[in-house]
Amino acid sequence: MRHPAVMIGDFQRRGNFPSVPRHAYAGLGRSGSCDECEPSTYPAILIASMSETPRTETQLGIADLTKRFSAAGIAVIAQHINPLPQRSVHFEIGSTERQTYVTLPNTFLDDLPKSKEHQAKVDSYALAVAGRLKCGSPEVLYCRSGVAVRVSIRWPIEAAIYNSVATTFILMDVINQVDGQTAKCSMDVGFLWPHTVFDIVIQAVNCVRMAVDQSLVKFYSPDVWQEAYQRVNPQEQPERRSQSEIEQFLRGKAYVLGFLGPDEPGEVWAADPWDAQYLGVTKKELLLAMRVLRANGLLDPGSGPEYARPTDKLLALQSSEKNVEESLFQPQQNISRLNLPTKDVLLKDMSKILEQHAVSALLVIDLDNFKSVNDLLRSHSEGDACLDRVVSTIGTVVGRKGKIYRWGGGDEFAVCLPDFSTEEADVTAERIRCAVEQAKPGGEITVTTSIGVCASDRVESKSANEILDFADKAMYASKTSGRNRVTTWPIGVNLAADTTPNPKPAKHAVKAQVTVFLKEGREIQDRLEYSNIDALRQKQEWEQRVEKYLEKNLDGSYAVRFQNPGHPPTTYPDGINSKMMAPWADTGARMAMLNSFMAELRD
Repeated sequence: MRHPAVMIGDFQRRGNFPSVPRHAYAGLGRSGSCDECEPSTYPAILIASMSETPRTETQLGIADLTKRFSAAGIAVIAQHINPLPQRSVHFEIGSTERQTYVTLPNTFLDDLPKSKEHQAKVDSYALAVAGRLKCGSPEVLYCRSGVAVRVSIRWPIEAAIYNSVATTFILMDVINQVDGQTAKCSMDVGFLWPHTVFDIVIQAVNCVRMAVDQSLVKFYSPDVWQEAYQRVNPQEQPERRSQSEIEQFLRGKAYVLGFLGPDEPGEVWAADPWDAQYLGVTKKELLLAMRVLRANGLLDPGSGPEYARPTDKLLALQSSEKNVEESLFQPQQNISRLNLPTKDVLLKDMSKILEQHAVSALLVIDLDNFKSVNDLLRSHSEGDACLDRVVSTIGTVVGRKGKIYRWGGGDEFAVCLPDFSTEEADVTAERIRCAVEQAKPGGEITVTTSIGVCASDRVESKSANEILDFADKAMYASKTSGRNRVTTWPIGVNLAADTTPNPKPAKHAVKAQVTVFLKEGREIQDRLEYSNIDALRQKQEWEQRVEKYLEKNLDGSYAVRFQNPGHPPTTYPDGINSKMMAPWADTGARMAMLNSFMAELRD
């Protein structure tokens, strides 16, 4: 059976994916190659004549799709048949001024008129495109790191052999909307059922945004030919953002997309469902953040209840913060051990950052056994050159997201990362550790690093001195644990010598946590009701967290009872997909069990 979402032709059944020259790639822009990927032998024909008449089922699907797009307020500007072996239809949709593109397999179109699940996917995608069309290009989105990017997909989804495994991948052109630099990216999407093209598009776009936030995407001047595509890895569901982080995101979005981007100040869509998925939150939370920003005089109402415009107060606030930030984080050019700012500058900068950002992180980096390494090098000048190569490698990883400082001796450094949570800083620290080791700055002599991480989201202190001290202690923990590793603060069990069991928490604390679990369960049920594929994984992770908590903080019988919740509900929401009924009901049964625990825990 042909995959209903990823159309790669009849050779999918045979598993025959021979390699061809790079020019056989097809897309909306210029051709390119995906690093280590072997494209299929069949070049896609995106712009084809209508001489090959689609089957009746496909024509009905196209008509249904056009009707649904029209109901959302977007037009099908053009459609082109991709003949054998693609058997798909390429659509140009949007308005006369702004367009986007999507290629759908005939199998999807054939099923569309009678599949409620497919119809829900089309309607959701159409509403998202229409919502962004009112403000600008439907392909432009804002990233938490402050960058606005345009993500244009090169259709169709391609087939390839990667690491001797048959797979499919999606190619994307990513353009930084502020400076015009570009990046060519690819993402492996596999042959996963029941993902549709629309699921893949949302996942790919949001994974690019997360990769941009983590400085994993390197942008180039438009006149630079990029020989290979940068691989963007599919990422897990993002960490749920706090309300203050959501407000900060909307502030930045209104400033960049509503003021910096367009020729004239415009409005932004505050309730974009793709933003909600990217932030790990709900549309309701986005609208709440918008109302808070309106109440604070930072946003004005837009053309509809879900739209807003930046106020002069927001422009003044963002501009002043941007000026301070730019003075702190101008890209460091030609950095070496001799021109890095010192500890005093670090503490001064960090104090300002802690005042201006909801969360920020600090890394302390020390080269392992560098005195011995220096002795093994032929001269002190080679030791200095090795240090310069280390600094350059760190600078490549950090890029424009932070700033490097000289800390302590000549072989000790610090990195300040505004707007980085502990998890994000830990990822960056690990990239630095790997990059230094792989760069071989000492030539044949191995050079490694021990790194400590401390971010303000894991400590109560807002003192730059204390956060630096915590990061330093975490670095020494890396040293004592074997070197060439990253340790985050608080270190917790890594430094705990006392093996006395932790006392059980008070009943009110357990009830508070169970209340949180119930709220998460309701959100998972809502996502299951609307056929959100990621909700299945979220359900499994939620169950594991609840079981672990119950076993640790109550007696083991609670965890056993939660694992076997008894009779699930027998009534279901109207319109729920049949495949989602069982997990929806099971989640409800486990929530009923949690409610019974709440009753048992009453004082």
